[in-house]
Amino acid sequence: MKNILTTKSLKPLLKRLTPFLSKEDIDIFFVPSEGDIIKTHRIENVDLIIIEHTETGDNIEKTCSIIRKDDALNKVSILLICEEGKPAIAKCHACNANAYITKPVNFEKLLSNILKLLYSEERNHLRVQFQVLIKGELHMDYFFANSKDISSSGILIESNKLFKKGAKVKCSFFLEREDIETTGQITRAARKKPDLYDYGLKFINLDSKSKEKIERFIEHSTKNLKSMHLLPSYN
Repeated sequence: MKNILTTKSLKPLLKRLTPFLSKEDIDIFFVPSEGDIIKTHRIENVDLIIIEHTETGDNIEKTCSIIRKDDALNKVSILLICEEGKPAIAKCHACNANAYITKPVNFEKLLSNILKLLYSEERNHLRVQFQVLIKGELHMDYFFANSKDISSSGILIESNKLFKKGAKVKCSFFLEREDIETTGQITRAARKKPDLYDYGLKFINLDSKSKEKIERFIEHSTKNLKSMHLLPSYN
């Protein structure tokens, strides 16, 4: 069970995601205002806090500051929703949030960020194992797969979901707090058990910045773990 804490003002927004969040066994606590965030988090020890950062968001910055400085509270992830524009985004950065989304809110991006912040195992990078958020090309079916290896050309994942070779999927994941979002094509599929499959995904049109992030991650991990195995190139 994962827990989200947010304000009642965002209830209409998050209610639209209920069909997807319920699949992941996620519970949401709604509090009257931002002033109740810290008190409730101290009691419930939630996994993710979602707050709307307005132009007069001094209280939000104070709330985030208190959370980040308190050892009993600071393990939580914080997602901010703000207006579009450099001043609003700069305020989000000042809050030391894990992520932010600008208005008008894109629901697919909101769901993607929520699931990644709740389940991403970004600290477990020495074994190059982390969770990848996968979305099928033809329908809104989000699920997590376990990554086993990664290179700048592709990624090897393990999942109980059945995909055909050649299928295209969207995938997103964190590498040492670096956010990667791209499209992949399944070039290799193998059944390990009756309900478990290995898939080799080739990245499609991976942008140069994401490629640099992956290569930097691999270089750093290699220095920390000499026995790390990388994927072969999917050419």
